[in-house]
Amino acid sequence: MYLSTSVHLTKNNKDNVDLNVLKHLAYHSARLYNVGLYNVRQHFFNTGQYLSYNDNYTQSNQNENYALLTTDLSQQTLRLVDHDMKAFFKLLKAKNMGKDSFPVRLPRYKDKEGMMPFAVQGRSCRIQKDGKVAIGLTEEFRTLYGIPYKRFFLTIPKNLSDVKQFKEMRFKPMHNGNEFKVEFVYESTDVRNYKRVSENAKGYLSIDIGVDN
Repeated sequence: MYLSTSVHLTKNNKDNVDLNVLKHLAYHSARLYNVGLYNVRQHFFNTGQYLSYNDNYTQSNQNENYALLTTDLSQQTLRLVDHDMKAFFKLLKAKNMGKDSFPVRLPRYKDKEGMMPFAVQGRSCRIQKDGKVAIGLTEEFRTLYGIPYKRFFLTIPKNLSDVKQFKEMRFKPMHNGNEFKVEFVYESTDVRNYKRVSENAKGYLSIDIGVDN
């Protein structure tokens, strides 16, 4: 089962993480999302069909925003476009079958100068011996913004000191990017994290924490 622990980054964060770096990543993620969404929307307008992730990837990976982000982050952003379009087609199918009478709208573009949350997969989050995690930046990104270092570091929460690899790390801009919420998502097999359900229980409660999103 996957769990998450979050930390709150402000301008005075103990890691001295430059929040402008995170703001730029969130900004270019939103720009790439709009590029991918434009492709799938135009394909739908022209053909009435769904544009697959692979075809959209081929069209989008030539965009400058793709190069500014790491391959992992770029792909995650385009997969979110794919997820949103699949949800649209699912609702459209239900409406056409008469199962739903509500209006079905295409996914909307991100604000022109806005940001969006972004996620970095665990394979790109390198856990260091000093209790920190390192996340890389592309050469194009560092050149554009004059960043002298190849990666930035975040301190891993003490309760996660035994985690060998994270499933992913999620970054959510807050207050126009002046603060960030960072979630460390990890797998846990410790049964003490959960309460056993009685054999005589008449009902069950489940929670979808959305780790695939």
